[in-house]
Amino acid sequence: MRWLALISLVLIASCSSQSEKTDTGSAEASTTLLSPATTSSSCIVPELNGCNLYGRDFSGAYLRQAQMANTDLRGANLSGAFLRQADFENALLIDANLSNAIMPEVFMRNANLTNADLSGVEIFLADLSSANFSGVNFTGATISANFTDSKLMSANFADADLDGSFFVNANLQFAFFGRTKLTNVDLTDADLTNADLTDADLTGAILTRTILTNAILKGAKMPAGWTAP
Repeated sequence: MRWLALISLVLIASCSSQSEKTDTGSAEASTTLLSPATTSSSCIVPELNGCNLYGRDFSGAYLRQAQMANTDLRGANLSGAFLRQADFENALLIDANLSNAIMPEVFMRNANLTNADLSGVEIFLADLSSANFSGVNFTGATISANFTDSKLMSANFADADLDGSFFVNANLQFAFFGRTKLTNVDLTDADLTNADLTDADLTGAILTRTILTNAILKGAKMPAGWTAP
């Protein structure tokens, strides 16, 4: 599998619950170093809910079903990580690097990924609703996910494939969709004010009550029967 080539040594940090304290009053933490031989499709990482993993390096890590709800991952490196069914609900991923991560069925509801790097990611069947993706780099990403009620102001989707994704009531002001595949996406009630859709493909897209004020549509392929408001 593709992710196996990314794994050499994987550092997994596990935290104790906040109620478990050491003699000094701080939460216990332990680390386990997993080699490729011990990393298999059946390996599930420890629970990391609520941990402080600020700036930690998880590049290439196998984090299937990782529990990272409410975890501080600001500035963390998750590039190339395998994150199938990982739970990042309410997590802080500001300025995090998730480039080229594999993320099927990931759960990121209410997470904050402001200015994170998600270029080249592969995300399928994922819940990314009510999250903050403002300023995120999605360049070249392949995504089929639910972005309902999410904030995506100034996000960069250049050359991304978003076929079939849901952006219902999403804030996409100033977002860049140059050459983006937006086929069959649902943009009902989405706000694309000042968005740039140059050469984007919106074939089959749903644009019910979509706000396109001052949006750039040069060369864009719009849905059949669509007329400018």
